[in-house]
Amino acid sequence: MIKQLESYISELRSLSKFDGEYVEKFEQVLEKIDSLDDPNSIVPLSQFFDDEAEYDELMFSLIHLIEKFDDVTYINALLEALPSLSQKAPNWCSVLLKRVNNNSNSKEVLATTLEISNAHIRQLIDLVSISD
Repeated sequence: MIKQLESYISELRSLSKFDGEYVEKFEQVLEKIDSLDDPNSIVPLSQFFDDEAEYDELMFSLIHLIEKFDDVTYINALLEALPSLSQKAPNWCSVLLKRVNNNSNSKEVLATTLEISNAHIRQLIDLVSISD
């Protein structure tokens, strides 16, 4: 399954935004990744968030795909991806954190997880929250 996931992630990377079928192809690869039902997809998928994305619907497709996992799994992966995500796509990072905070169970899991997280992650959460 890991090889398949890596293959699909590579396929996403190889898509050209100048291709007239970019959105459809991106969505098709996301469907393949979704069929794997692999929480290991969360961190690699987070690299595709882009504040300059032409198609917000693709960003929301990514959100829906990574949010499908249980809160503990999702939030741990989100925090793992946070350092690069907050640099590459701070606006989408903020959206993800707002969505977590707007769900009482997710918010509780985040608070519990942050208690044992390193100081750098807690600072990033604060910075992303402040920049809203």
